Amino acid sequence: MPQAPDHTPENAASFFAQAEDNLLRKNWDAAGAMFRKVLENSLKERFSDATGSLYQIIKKAGENHKLTPDMTKWEAHIRLEGNKAVHDKPFSEKDAYALREFTFLILMYLFALPGMLQKALEDST
Repeated sequence: MPQAPDHTPENAASFFAQAEDNLLRKNWDAAGAMFRKVLENSLKERFSDATGSLYQIIKKAGENHKLTPDMTKWEAHIRLEGNKAVHDKPFSEKDAYALREFTFLILMYLFALPGMLQKALEDST
């Protein structure tokens, strides 16, 4: 089973695993809701000043250049798609897998790449 990228904090990695498990079980709505939870938890973990609604957290992180403009759009997409999985009509398999891909890339950006860079810096000294 695919796992969250290296350097992902324990809670986010656990939520990601739960989302992946729901994909395997074809529980598209549950997977979508869990990927949204991964996003919210990850942003709060990465940015200690992250407060308010998920919308406010994403907006502030983008405005403060903590996320690239493209990442801000992607994260807004995950938030909206995750909301659809929870509140709207049934989520499709295609929607669930697209949300998984976006979430994985965001975890790479927030945790894996900085962790890899830190390790490379430590190894070079």
